[in-house]
Amino acid sequence: MIKLSYQLKAMIAAGSLAAVVAIYATLVFLARVTPATGGIDSAHSQIVLSGCGICAFLIGWACWVFTRQLFTAAKEERATG
Repeated sequence: MIKLSYQLKAMIAAGSLAAVVAIYATLVFLARVTPATGGIDSAHSQIVLSGCGICAFLIGWACWVFTRQLFTAAKEERATG
């Protein structure tokens, strides 16, 4: 089993937060209203954005909290040596 430092684990958790933001940004781009080209209408766009936005917020918040905890542990690990 590979033993990773808390600093590396924190960076991985920060990367997962960035991935959540990137996926939601892609979803916002895909859920825009484009009736002329066969896109979704405004009602369905709002449903998609709000439903996925709530999920992305909660997952992103959990990643952010976990990242903060890991950075705190990394700081303590550096202090103790």
